[in-house]
Amino acid sequence: MMRIANAARAVAVATLIAGVTLTAAPASAAVSVSFQGAQAQYDNNPGNNAESWVWVYAANWAAARVEYRHYDGTGGSLSTTSSASRTLNKDIWQIRVCVDSWSVGPAGCSDWS
Repeated sequence: MMRIANAARAVAVATLIAGVTLTAAPASAAVSVSFQGAQAQYDNNPGNNAESWVWVYAANWAAARVEYRHYDGTGGSLSTTSSASRTLNKDIWQIRVCVDSWSVGPAGCSDWS
């Protein structure tokens, strides 16, 4: 009976250690936002030697833009009537996607994410 208890304890400890080891790897900070059919996404670990990457998509009937903010208070935007992307030299803190013209509803912006 004692061997079974010790074996179960060893398995539990090994599982705990393996779980910690697996979750300790750095994660990519990717965020996606959708609004009125437009979509935007950023990734602060794109794997192409850039600090960050931002992308925006507008459906055929829309013009859209992604607005982004960096941690240092600077920012910018990227507009498209189809899709566009840009690599940046700073990590992104927040984005929002805006629809500038839309034939089936009002224009506007998502909340900051």
